[in-house]
Amino acid sequence: MKREKIPGVEAVTLSDNSLVQVNNQNRSVTWPGRPDDDATFFRTVGCDYNFPEAMGLKLTQGAYFNQNMSDTSAFFIVHTKGC
Repeated sequence: MKREKIPGVEAVTLSDNSLVQVNNQNRSVTWPGRPDDDATFFRTVGCDYNFPEAMGLKLTQGAYFNQNMSDTSAFFIVHTKGC
C-alpha cells in the first residue's frame, strides 16, 4: 500500500468509538487492592497503536503503545482536572 502525504494532515489513526460520546462502559478493569464493592466504571475505546499521540494525549507516566506488539491488556488512562 502506497502512503501519500496529504497537505495539512499530520496523523491518521482509528478507534471503535467517537471521543465525543463513548458508548462502551464497563467495570472489567481491575488492579491489586481494588475493593470488591468498588463501582468505578471505565469508558473504553479500542484504538490503533498511534491513537494517543495522534489525538494529542499527553503521557504523564508509562509508555505509548507499540506498533510491533499486540497487547489487549495495555491501556491508556485519560483524566481531566476535576476528576
